[in-house]
Amino acid sequence: GTSFAPTDGDALERPSCIWRVVRGLQGPWDVLAILLCVGVIFVALFGIVQAVIQAITSFDWTKYETSPKIQQLTDLAGKLGIKVADILDGSFFTQHKGEVFSAALEAVGMLES
Repeated sequence: GTSFAPTDGDALERPSCIWRVVRGLQGPWDVLAILLCVGVIFVALFGIVQAVIQAITSFDWTKYETSPKIQQLTDLAGKLGIKVADILDGSFFTQHKGEVFSAALEAVGMLES
């Protein structure tokens, strides 16, 4: 008769049922781990950008309004078409916040596909 008891050779050739399941799930877990890491990086970058924006908009600029160097920089920015008053009062960032979010969402979408 034939014996159904595994021999040493059978144990090496055929993995157990649990290992087949673990190997089958390894691919999706790898993808999930990569997406999670990329997501954490995007959240960290977004947090840094938000912190910089918050620092710039909440800074007390009134003591520097009469500074000659600041006045020179403001004049130079005006010649280049940059409205410093809009940047300082935060309207520049609120105006372009939607564009930043849509660009970030497109980048995440490209990474997912």
